[in-house]
Amino acid sequence: MPLFHPIVAAKQFATADHLSRGRIGLNIVCGSNQDEFEMFGIEQKEHDVRYELGQEWWDIVRRIWAGEGPFDFLGQFFSLTGVLGSPRPWNKRVIPMMNAGASPAGRAFAIRNSDFHYDFCRLPEEHIGRIQETKDRASECGHAIEVWTPIAVVCRRTQKEAEDFVQYCIENADWTALDKRDEILRKNPKGSRSQSPETARQIRRNEHARAIIGRSHYTIYGSPDQVTSELRRLHQAGYGGVAIGFVNYLDELPHFAQEVLPRLERMGLRQPKRERCGSAYDRPELPGRDNAIAG
Repeated sequence: MPLFHPIVAAKQFATADHLSRGRIGLNIVCGSNQDEFEMFGIEQKEHDVRYELGQEWWDIVRRIWAGEGPFDFLGQFFSLTGVLGSPRPWNKRVIPMMNAGASPAGRAFAIRNSDFHYDFCRLPEEHIGRIQETKDRASECGHAIEVWTPIAVVCRRTQKEAEDFVQYCIENADWTALDKRDEILRKNPKGSRSQSPETARQIRRNEHARAIIGRSHYTIYGSPDQVTSELRRLHQAGYGGVAIGFVNYLDELPHFAQEVLPRLERMGLRQPKRERCGSAYDRPELPGRDNAIAG
């Protein structure tokens, strides 16, 4: 977000929303990797201040999308005169927004503003109360929110095949890349509060599969039945959806779609596939909510 001016971003996303006929969402990242800011020659602000800037940024974007204008904006970080933007988003809707933040400031920003909040998951059962609190606080702010989490999946025909592949990945891991990631966390005092260097080290020492395959995120591996069971476990904890990572998407995604998605449908965790083109997205509610668990 700090690297893109809100007026430019509002225009770009509205244009993309028209091109996709309402099938776009916005992920707001208020800042994290110091290397990226140094590349642009921009100083990264202190952690909590980023979200104050992010609030102004998002307020400006939403006012443009709402059709206000020309309007003036005088804030702590932006001083703008005669702001207007066209076109408005497809069907004059507000583009769905997601944000990942586990720190108090990041989570508060998401609760105030987001349709989808990406939160860290250690074990699903440990987060039941936190997920419900997020939903309750968002309701107090006047809107609904879903809590999602990033995960990694290895799905094979049998549990043994999955375990063998995970072991192969561990034995042939790019430890140099992991060292680099740990170095980035260590040297960035203004970085993420949800993924501290100590947390990363603990996962790397004790949970090799999670460290190698999941980039420290919750990792599922096993047969289609086992993977489906784990997704149900996340759902029962209160998660409304997951962002799935695979080791090799071309090889693994077709098998996942063929074996796991029908199981989720039979459990009632996912709606059957239906026509998704054209007018299917010409509606005010958020796209994809009916198929969130395997989004």
